[in-house]
Amino acid sequence: MTRTTNNYIRVILLVMAFAATLQAAPAAPARAGVTRDYRDFKVLKSYTANDGGYLFRAFVIDWQGTEVVARDASSLITEARSDGTINVLVSAGAARPGDTRAGILFLARPEKKPPLTREQVAARNAEVGPLEQPRLFEARVQKVYAFLDASFAFRAYEVEWQGQDVVVFDPLVRTRHEVGDVIKISVGRRPPHDAKQPHGMLTFELAWAPPLRRK
Repeated sequence: MTRTTNNYIRVILLVMAFAATLQAAPAAPARAGVTRDYRDFKVLKSYTANDGGYLFRAFVIDWQGTEVVARDASSLITEARSDGTINVLVSAGAARPGDTRAGILFLARPEKKPPLTREQVAARNAEVGPLEQPRLFEARVQKVYAFLDASFAFRAYEVEWQGQDVVVFDPLVRTRHEVGDVIKISVGRRPPHDAKQPHGMLTFELAWAPPLRRK
């Protein structure tokens, strides 16, 4: 296994673990420099992809006048409520050394289901099957979702994958691709964490992050 493969596997595992941890009780204090806020958002567009029973789901929402994408943090089929809204956890971290902005994540929460306790998160993580070897693909950017202000940054790309429109997230916000660019993506699959969950988790991340471009 190459060093590049190891790096993007680590990124995928980090995002998955972070999403699971964020299901812990919202009353838990956040680390210094980290903000978390649960809000209802109107769904502007939904993305769904299925690969042999592994599901990807994401929702376009409006954040401060800009379209961003909230990923399904639970790998469940999360439907908008009857009023067309979903609950989203907005999580903004602290900027890394040398960076002026921190990344911001938007994670859709399961409806009508209370947050997991820390003990439940630990038990669930112990039951989750191993992440399959990610597969590499190339895809052309069809749309860019980007948010940038003085403190925070978000970036993701809509691409077509196996005839389905999906969103590829840049969790480190290290790229500046534009519509028409061809990008390398890593597609990961993770089995259901228990027999009651009908779908596994399908993820799309950038396979590598080149230096920032087009400043």
